[in-house]
Amino acid sequence: MNKKNTFDDFVNAEVAKTKKPEHIKEDWEKRKKDWVKQTQDFFQKIRLWLKEYTDSGNIKLESSEITINEEELGSYKVDELNIVIGSKVAKLTPYGTILIGASGRIDLTYGTNKIKFILTNKDLKGIGFTTKIYSNQAKEKIEKENKEEVKKMQKTTNLEWKIATEPPIITFKSLDKESFLNVLMAAMVEK
Repeated sequence: MNKKNTFDDFVNAEVAKTKKPEHIKEDWEKRKKDWVKQTQDFFQKIRLWLKEYTDSGNIKLESSEITINEEELGSYKVDELNIVIGSKVAKLTPYGTILIGASGRIDLTYGTNKIKFILTNKDLKGIGFTTKIYSNQAKEKIEKENKEEVKKMQKTTNLEWKIATEPPIITFKSLDKESFLNVLMAAMVEK
């Protein structure tokens, strides 16, 4: 084997490492568009749950535009929602969509209190981590299976918003009007 062929093989192998297989390719523009729509739908749900309070003037909702920057998606604009109750203001701020174990996250913050709303597969009850040891021969097959499983879990038809508990054991709780009002109240109580 001559040196040119060896170098050609090296170059081709390195270039091949940077190309993602067809089953891994992601449509980032679609993902960004879907995420922005999911945040809008989430805020509409919150507005509906708080309607009796906003109609009576006891709660005021204020939207403002923020910019998020995510590595694969770049910079994009999305709304943030402030919930004003008396002199207290809680913020609902989209965090992003490129996450482990979720398709998106919106944080409810008041002072140092933070509640995380996770957009995830409706069947998930929480997230955990697994360590696997396997041979190099099995590596590619296992990685392909794992990525296909992640894709299946992220299908937009199976997604719903949930409340995430704090680590170390993260579980997901159902999000409905009652659970939202409870976490909003808990977040806004000074400790």
